[in-house]
Amino acid sequence: MTEPLGAIYLSAYRARAHLLVYMGYQGARGRCVRHAHEPAITGYIAAALEEKIRDPHGPRWLQRVSIKENSPQNDAEAVGAHRVMPDLVVEFIDLARPEYMFEAKRLSRPNFHASKYLGSDGLGCFIDTRYASRYAEAGMLGYVQSDSVVWWANYLKNKLAEKASDYCVIPEIKHTIKSIHNRGKLSGIDVYHILLDCTHSD
Repeated sequence: MTEPLGAIYLSAYRARAHLLVYMGYQGARGRCVRHAHEPAITGYIAAALEEKIRDPHGPRWLQRVSIKENSPQNDAEAVGAHRVMPDLVVEFIDLARPEYMFEAKRLSRPNFHASKYLGSDGLGCFIDTRYASRYAEAGMLGYVQSDSVVWWANYLKNKLAEKASDYCVIPEIKHTIKSIHNRGKLSGIDVYHILLDCTHSD
């Protein structure tokens, strides 16, 4: 396994990846509701982003971005249908075609608590290098479907303890948490947690 390509993650890539999430969420907000399943919400966000990317009157930089949903990754040991698939991948059409990977999880008590979000199939996908092994940072999307975004932000920070802190990447997203994690032989990974309000009724 190669050392992560951390140098390619200039602040512009991070900010644009997060702005894309915000743009997709805004375009799909009416469908991001309390009882929607995670794949559905991610699909709504991806579809809204695709529409913006294809808009000939949109910002020119969008023409240099590709959105991939559940895209199989070839940097793991699994092959074929067994390859890992991050929920959302932003690919920048630039030198080395850097990617910014997001894993999404619902946050809703009592059935979709933080244990799933922080567990092996959530945040753990980045820590154990199944996802983003070539990169020095990635993102988690928390679809808040109970309580409030503020409540979940505080809860996750308490769970992550000294690894986590508030971090503003773009002003449009009010609640972002940054956590720092070791990955064994690889250098560490910074994970940016974006919490999106999906508490609206159907």
